[in-house]
Amino acid sequence: MSTNGSSSMSTFLRLRRLARRAGTEIVVALFALAAAFQLVALREPVLALGTLAAGALTSVAAITFLLRRGELQLAWRCPHLDRLGVSIESADAPWSALLQADGAVAALDEASSRFPAFFPDGRRDLLRGAHRAVDVHRARARALSEACRLPDGFPRRSLQLRAAKAGQELQSLERSLGEIRSRLVESASAPRCPEGEAALTSLAERTAALAEAVTELSSADILRPLPVGERA
Repeated sequence: MSTNGSSSMSTFLRLRRLARRAGTEIVVALFALAAAFQLVALREPVLALGTLAAGALTSVAAITFLLRRGELQLAWRCPHLDRLGVSIESADAPWSALLQADGAVAALDEASSRFPAFFPDGRRDLLRGAHRAVDVHRARARALSEACRLPDGFPRRSLQLRAAKAGQELQSLERSLGEIRSRLVESASAPRCPEGEAALTSLAERTAALAEAVTELSSADILRPLPVGERA
């Protein structure tokens, strides 16, 4: 019963986030459809078709733009992150890490409702991990794109090395977020007991450690622009 309720809530949240993202486009399409019906009732079929076509083209163009930016995909696949304001700006995103972060946020909401004292900064820490994953993925894609334009030499190898380091960091973030998600799911269903509280304390420290690691990595050189001629 709890699983079915959670699934229903998740689907409802996804639909709500999609409606928020594409609300204007939906309203334009409905307005065009209503106007077309009115024109048909007034025996103006040509104007009705023109109105319907204009509304459809406007909505399709806007939805295509949202798809290219990845906003609709984020709303459906990661509704919790979308609700919290995470932005990806492209459909090419680190979806594996984002899915882990979204699941962790969902589990955190359930766990913190039962044990509010253990996760005061958990959501902020998970959001740091999600934002970092997006930034590193974008930097990796940029480094690979620039490396393809350069001839073989130190600059190209430096960019390739930087892309490889970014890929390793993404994998590390995904593993950490996945581990935190699994522990949160377990803690959400754990009974109140001294052993459970000790495990929750450990988990709270794990999310804080993730945030500290993200802060340290943010000051590293993976996202720093690469001067021409720099050696790896």
